[in-house]
Amino acid sequence: MKPDLRDLFAHKLDDMARLARDLVAIESPTTVKAAVDRLGERIAAELAQHGAVIVIHPRDKVGDIIEGRWYTDRSGPPILLACHLDTVHPIGAIERNPVRFQNGGPFGAAAGGVKGTVATGTSGPPER
Repeated sequence: MKPDLRDLFAHKLDDMARLARDLVAIESPTTVKAAVDRLGERIAAELAQHGAVIVIHPRDKVGDIIEGRWYTDRSGPPILLACHLDTVHPIGAIERNPVRFQNGGPFGAAAGGVKGTVATGTSGPPER
């Protein structure tokens, strides 16, 4: 029987919600490389804190690619987190749609999309 993922991550939910809130506060529109890279630096630090091996693939015109892998030292394939970091929201969108908590979760530009997903992924995989 496969474990219920909710049980594997239940003890991390508050931390994931706080991280999602923090990531939403870092605006990262596609057209502003420096902004996407700022978000990438924060995400790389979170991944490393949770045991991922980090590789940064520099890009000239768009945000750098942050690669995080877990279990690279074990037999079998490692776990790779793959997602985009940029959003369609322009710089300043946070003023019109501020970061906030409602109903136990973060809200704001990209909270329910990329940044919420990244917050979940960067919390580290369950033990295998």
